[in-house]
Amino acid sequence: MENDLDLVVINPKSESFFPAHMKKRTNVGILSIASYAHRSGYKVKILDFERSHECLETICAFLSSLKVRIIAINCTSCYSYRSLKTIVTNLKVPAESLLIVGGQQVIGLRERIFEDIPQLQFACFGEGEATILHLLSHFPKLEYLNAPGLVYKNGARICESPPKQLSFQELGSLAYSIYPDYQDTIPTIEESRGCPFRCAFCINNSGTIRTMIKPWGNIIQEMLEIHELYGRQKLLVNLGCSTFGIDEQNALNLLQNLKAHKEKFVIQTYTRCDIKFENWIEHLKDLDISTIYFGMESASAQILRRMRKTNSPREYVQRSQNLINLFHANGINLWCNFILGYIGETPDSLSQTIEFILRNRRKIGLLTCSPLLAYPGTQIYKNLDKLVENGSVSIAYSGSMPDAFLYQINPSVDFSHDQMYALSRILSKIVNNQQDFLRLYDPVLRPRGSDPHSAEENFRQ
Repeated sequence: MENDLDLVVINPKSESFFPAHMKKRTNVGILSIASYAHRSGYKVKILDFERSHECLETICAFLSSLKVRIIAINCTSCYSYRSLKTIVTNLKVPAESLLIVGGQQVIGLRERIFEDIPQLQFACFGEGEATILHLLSHFPKLEYLNAPGLVYKNGARICESPPKQLSFQELGSLAYSIYPDYQDTIPTIEESRGCPFRCAFCINNSGTIRTMIKPWGNIIQEMLEIHELYGRQKLLVNLGCSTFGIDEQNALNLLQNLKAHKEKFVIQTYTRCDIKFENWIEHLKDLDISTIYFGMESASAQILRRMRKTNSPREYVQRSQNLINLFHANGINLWCNFILGYIGETPDSLSQTIEFILRNRRKIGLLTCSPLLAYPGTQIYKNLDKLVENGSVSIAYSGSMPDAFLYQINPSVDFSHDQMYALSRILSKIVNNQQDFLRLYDPVLRPRGSDPHSAEENFRQ
C-alpha cells in the first residue's frame, strides 16, 4: 500500500506531571533514530504520546490501518515504563512486523525486562540508530538477528549482539520537520553524547557509550537550519549534552562563532564545575543565555565521595563556589540541583549542603532539590539489595513506583525519604520566587495521594 511505513517510532506517555504553560522538549533520542532512517530513504513516522492521557487505543487504530515493518518504542525513564509495558502486553503485532523497545530504562533493566514483560521478544541495549537501520535493511531475512545492540529471546536463552555507536558525521542533522507538532517543542541539538563521569546515582554511569563531541561548525549549521525551519525571529535552543565544554577548544570555537548569530537564539545547556568554565565564560556572557543547568548535588566532601561525583571533593566544593560567583557576576542564570539525603547522610553532612545553599541563595537563579531515587542502571540500583541487607538504606514505598522499578530511598538512620522530600520543597520555596517554584515543582516526588494539579496550594502549605 502507498501509505505503508518502514518504521514507526513511539514515545509512550509519561507519568510525570507537566504544568500546562510549560512547552515540551523534543525527545532527541527518537528523533535521531527516525532522522537517520529517514535520510537513508525509509518511510518513517513518529508518534509522541508523552503528555497524552491514553495512547494504546490510538496506536492500535493507527497500526490497523496500514502495514509497518518495524515498530520501535522508546522508554527514556521509569515514568513512561508502565505505558510501555501496557503497549507491549496488549498490542497485537502483525506477523509481518517486528516490535522492539529501547531507551535508558530498557538498558538499565537489561534482561530483567524480558522477565517482567513475557510478551516482549526484542530489545536494544545500546544506541538505536545502527540497530534500527540494520533491521530495516534485513528484516524479515534471518540476517536481521545480527543487528548491533539487538537483544532477543531464543527459547529460554537471551541472545545479545554488541552495540555499535555511530559518529555525529554518520548521523547527520536531525530532521525536525518529521517530529509531530515540532513548532510546539523546544529543539535540542546535541553538543556531545555520552558522559565521562561515573556518578553512582546517575543513569549515564555505565560507561558503555563513549563520549562524542560534535564539531562546532556542525552545531552552528544545525542551529541555523532549525532557525529557518521554525521561522521565528529568536529561537530557544537546548544544547544537549551531559557537560558543556568537555572539549574546551570546541566549546570556545562554538561560542566565539555563535556571536555572529546571537540575535537569532536563546540558549540553554548543562555544565560541571570540574571543567575549565573560566576560559569560556567571557564568550558565554556575550550570548543570550536562558539557563545553565549545574548539578552540584552536595556540599559535603563525605557525600560527594560516596556519590563518586569527584575524587577531589574539597576542591570540587570550592570550584562550585567559584562557578556560582562567576556566573552570577556575569549575569548568567544558573539552575542548581542538589540531592538531599544521599546514602549515609548525617546531620553534619546535610547541614553543610543547606548552609551552602542558603549562603548562595541570592546568586542561584533557580534551585531544585530532591530526595534520593534509585533508577535502573545506576550503581545504587545495582547494589540496592546489598545496601538494604547491611542496613545502609531502606526502601520507602510511600509514593514510589516499584512496579516501574523506581525506588525512593530512606538514606540513613538519621533521615527518611519523606523528611528529605519536605526539606527539598522548603529550600526550593526559600530560594525561588513563587512563580519559579510553581514552574519547577515536580509532583512525581510528592507522597502518595497528593494532588498533582494543586501546585499553588502546595506552595502555600
